[in-house]
Amino acid sequence: MRRVVFVFAAGFFAILGSTMSKAPTLPLYARSLGLGLAAIGVVCSASTVTGIFVNFIGGWLSDLYGRRRLLLASGVVFLSAPLLYFAARGALSLAAVRAYYGAATAIFVPVSYALVSDLYPEHRGLLWGCFLHLC
Repeated sequence: MRRVVFVFAAGFFAILGSTMSKAPTLPLYARSLGLGLAAIGVVCSASTVTGIFVNFIGGWLSDLYGRRRLLLASGVVFLSAPLLYFAARGALSLAAVRAYYGAATAIFVPVSYALVSDLYPEHRGLLWGCFLHLC
């Protein structure tokens, strides 16, 4: 059960960090870089759009390379992404940072669900619900 608690805690802090970096600070930061409203909209959606496409392959990659590897890789992205905001100088670089963050989320969530299913198949529905509400 310790592994599941660890995954839940990691998910909570990873998603919390991602959320805090986009609402309400991201539009304000983008505006300070001189971006207009349309560019801010593109930047804000970059994470979601990336997540839509990467989400489908996250679980598949964890079947190929292992759950642990994918969770560690997404953890590295979650840790490094906030630092990349300081390097952003325009719409394209800021959107790239958001896309990078979106890829981490899109990998972490389905792989976490798969790990929970592997560890506790008889309680996976309950644990998925708990994970969903924590993140």
